[in-house]
Amino acid sequence: MTGSNLLAACLPCPTNTFSTVLGATSSSVCKSCPPGCSSCDQDGGCLNCTSPLTYNNVTLDCSCPGGQYLDQSLTCSTCPAVCASCSSPSVCLSCPANHNYAVGGLCTPCPQYYSSAGGTSNCVCTDPFNAPVDHPCRPKANLPCTEINSAFECIACISPFKLENKKCILPPAS
Repeated sequence: MTGSNLLAACLPCPTNTFSTVLGATSSSVCKSCPPGCSSCDQDGGCLNCTSPLTYNNVTLDCSCPGGQYLDQSLTCSTCPAVCASCSSPSVCLSCPANHNYAVGGLCTPCPQYYSSAGGTSNCVCTDPFNAPVDHPCRPKANLPCTEINSAFECIACISPFKLENKKCILPPAS
């Protein structure tokens, strides 16, 4: 075959598919583009997204607009109100402000006297002097906890207290 005949023998893949086989003469070697892609390059990289998906330059794929996730029917659905972003109706990827991040679960509101910047941060004590005397957030309490995890257990203490078994302990005098 001459060069021009070889090109004429190559078959393009149908829409929404690609092939890594050069000079393919059958569409049977074509593979589907990733979900949400309306066209992709010869390596399966997305070039265009189906509406309402948009191309994400960070993850290099098609995704839903902020505050939405791609559901099983390949449509964008709204994330639960406790999520700033999510991958499903039961898994937050980031939280709104004043919510505690829980890996693989839903965000929970920070308890009184605590707040968070949102995203993947934990709730931290931000109002210790207005907390009741026996509250873990209060510096004069037995547990001067300044940061809690998603189970609302202490993970950080004010100085000079040290964290031991999820409690703030004043170390012995040296």
